[in-house]
Amino acid sequence: MLSRNNYTPDVLDCLANLSNDEVFTPPSVVNQMLDMLPQEVFMSKKTTFIDPFTKSGVFLREITKRLLENQVPDYKATADEIEHITKEAIQDAVRSGSLDLDDKDYEDKARRIGDATIKAHPDANKFLTFEVDLQDALDHILKEQIFGIAITELTAQLARRSLYCSKDASGRYSVAGTAFGANADGNIRFKAMGHIWDKPRRRNGTYPRGTSCKYCGASAEQFDRPDDLEAHAYEFIHKDIEDIRKELGNMEFTVVCGNPPYQLETGGGTDEKKSATQAKPIYHQFIEQAERLNPKYITMIIPARWYNGGMGLDRFRNNMLNNEHLSVLVDFNNSKDCFSGVDIAGGVCYFLWERDGKYKTCHVINRYGNSISEDDRELNEFGSFFVRSNESISIIKKVLNKSEHFMSETVSAIDTFGIPSKEKGHTDKRKNDVILVSSAGYNSQSQSYISLNDVKKNKDLVDKYKVKISIMVPQGGEVGINPANGYRSISTPQILPPGTVDSFSYLNVAFYDTQEEAENFVTYISTKFVRFLMRTTYSSVHVSKNNFCFVPIMNMNESWNDEKLYDYFDLSESERELIDKTMRPMDLD
Repeated sequence: MLSRNNYTPDVLDCLANLSNDEVFTPPSVVNQMLDMLPQEVFMSKKTTFIDPFTKSGVFLREITKRLLENQVPDYKATADEIEHITKEAIQDAVRSGSLDLDDKDYEDKARRIGDATIKAHPDANKFLTFEVDLQDALDHILKEQIFGIAITELTAQLARRSLYCSKDASGRYSVAGTAFGANADGNIRFKAMGHIWDKPRRRNGTYPRGTSCKYCGASAEQFDRPDDLEAHAYEFIHKDIEDIRKELGNMEFTVVCGNPPYQLETGGGTDEKKSATQAKPIYHQFIEQAERLNPKYITMIIPARWYNGGMGLDRFRNNMLNNEHLSVLVDFNNSKDCFSGVDIAGGVCYFLWERDGKYKTCHVINRYGNSISEDDRELNEFGSFFVRSNESISIIKKVLNKSEHFMSETVSAIDTFGIPSKEKGHTDKRKNDVILVSSAGYNSQSQSYISLNDVKKNKDLVDKYKVKISIMVPQGGEVGINPANGYRSISTPQILPPGTVDSFSYLNVAFYDTQEEAENFVTYISTKFVRFLMRTTYSSVHVSKNNFCFVPIMNMNESWNDEKLYDYFDLSESERELIDKTMRPMDLD
């Protein structure tokens, strides 16, 4: 019985993730998400719940516990009392030697001791009536209210073990009793799927270059695999919604919830000499499919990269920012505040979507460690991207009100000179050569020479003073940084003199005719003020021109520091303190 579980630790808190793309959700986070729902959904015997990409089964298990607490009077107190009584009886038997922990029949003998103890107890009638009511309620909940679609055969078994206490829903140890008859899967289904390629296979057995799955966009080059390898073709997004509905018995779901797979590795990239590996987001496809299922509520936890950027996320971002059904958005700048030990660049978020709601604002909650900030905001306030920090809004508005032009208008696209990252040039200087600065591995660079003829773009900028930074946010997005120590947000800026170019590894953020202007700009971009404004736009590990949309273009014939900028934009004392505590000084020596 569910009430006889003698195990205190929650194993779902201890599971290792399948990967950073398929992350298990801690029970505490699941319950925070379920708390956002109207609690009436857990009081009805007619509401239905589905996790269409279940992994550990934790969402379905925690929902079941809430349904039981509402459908069985005094469920928690009585279950705890029975557990205490049976546990004491079993421990007494072990201490007396009548029950041996090493006995191969230990589990059956312990169960019989527990049953006998309950039958002999003065409150036996109450307990036995409770267990009958509990089993009836459990049978109804598990058969009629709780459903899941697993992402792999392994997670299907894990989810059944979490929900039914047995990987066989019809087995002798299943808490589902006889609810599922001989159906070993119960309501946790898994069906192995394959990708549906958008181009036919060639005679030699391969697919043309660029062939992708018509459902999820996976590359055939990466995922046309033997059947014994994982295809990552998840059922929920590899069928038309009509087919999904049909296979789920045309059921109307009250709540769709869960933690979908995040991304797929794809071939491709910008390097002309070698194809780079990129991560293609797919979590948005699960949300869009869930909306097509038309439930009353959706709550999911996903990466926050969609706030600003992400491959193929423009349409999804526009939909989210202008979605009047989003009522709550909970943001974690540091993924470790949500998933212990898991680094997800850009952080994560979870949300509540309400089909019948129509909201002008969304309740945004920022969580930084033990600190919480809440505000009701228009998600599309700044147009095509979302500013996550509630506290930064007043600063941004002051900058916008006093500035006409911003650095996003002048920062170069990443590939300034059309020189791929793998280009290393040559060591001997030849006629018509310019200096090439390229990456030489982590946090280091090298200089060589390249012909001016090999500069494919922006030759007019070669003889300018250029200020460059890395295209990467320091330390892998500064995910593991202790906020008390402050953030850098950018790598140390460097001036490239006239006659010098760089490769795709760097972002050129300013171009000047004089060295004085370039040096003043380096001082300017290194201020806490500028780096703070950039940080408000971060949602990934990469830096692009879009991250400069709030950085005002200032006169570089003069030098700027934080105090001068604070005064210029009339920042309040609390706004200055926010910037000072968020950002750490940048050493330019």
